[in-house]
Amino acid sequence: MSGVPLQPQRLGTLHAVNCVGFTVNCLFTYASTCRSFGMSHIEAAEVYPTLVTPAGFSFAIWSAVFGLQGCFVVMQLLPEHRSRPLVVKGIGYYYAAACVCQALWSAVAISSERMITSLVLVLAILVAILALVRSSSRYPTRTLSEFVMFKAPFHLHGAWMCVVVVLNANMVVVRTSPTDGDLQIVVAALSFVALAGFAVAATLAGDGWLAAVVCWTFAGIAWNLASPPVILEQRFAIGVFEKFIGAARAFAAVFGGIAAVLAFRAFRATRVALMIAPQRDFEPEGHVVLPLRPRVERTEASRSGSVFHDSPSCVSQWFTELQPHQHSATLRDEDGGPRCEQKWAPSLSAF
Repeated sequence: MSGVPLQPQRLGTLHAVNCVGFTVNCLFTYASTCRSFGMSHIEAAEVYPTLVTPAGFSFAIWSAVFGLQGCFVVMQLLPEHRSRPLVVKGIGYYYAAACVCQALWSAVAISSERMITSLVLVLAILVAILALVRSSSRYPTRTLSEFVMFKAPFHLHGAWMCVVVVLNANMVVVRTSPTDGDLQIVVAALSFVALAGFAVAATLAGDGWLAAVVCWTFAGIAWNLASPPVILEQRFAIGVFEKFIGAARAFAAVFGGIAAVLAFRAFRATRVALMIAPQRDFEPEGHVVLPLRPRVERTEASRSGSVFHDSPSCVSQWFTELQPHQHSATLRDEDGGPRCEQKWAPSLSAF
């Protein structure tokens, strides 16, 4: 379980590597945005427009990715989290490997217009994140806040990298065959199918992150194609845009609904868990043990009818005066027979 630390430990190499990896990734990404290495990612998307390129606002998802990962880097330094198996064994060095690949992708691939190298590095980032998600899935989180800090950043990052891989593949086709419109249409159509297939597979596995990100992406694609760049207008007919816009809107609606259903189910499961937790907190330390009915020893006198040991008042008292943490409420006489208090108890008809 993620709530049980391996052992109390100080800050180690893993925590330092995660901090360095995140810092380097942020610096290189910011430098690339400022065109310190040449062409930025946004400019590359404008130079090599595709039929699957979403609108500019879609790339704002990077802010959420870096923001959540920044929270993770800080939280993994705290004493109550630094030694958790989720951090030490689940996340491990996978996150640092993804940061290194992404820093290289920002500094080398796009800026130098090396599209093949860019695609390889994007695939490496995706593999590292998927390995992290799979490894951390063995260590469940205890609370919703822990999930947001230690798992949500990587689920979101992995889902978005699936989109980035598809987008980079289309940019490679545009760069290598800029005048082959039919090939670009086929690759774009296959990209739609691939994104939908990935989202369906993730949904069947119970993961709604990819469905939500794919919905966001298709909405951005439809928005971008509604007012396409000049290069695309010169390359494709209006009917092509209308078909892709219709397909993008349909996919966005379908996967948006799927993501909403999965989010509602996850919220309901979390609410049930939180409602059950207080009941466990107030459970009694011991068990309530029902008293055993005393054995009635019938003597010669009782068989003859002169003595009746099984008094109705005594029987009712056994069921009305139950006390927790007691194994028996039976009182006995000196000779070993059951004895009844000399007081009135309600009859068994009350039960």
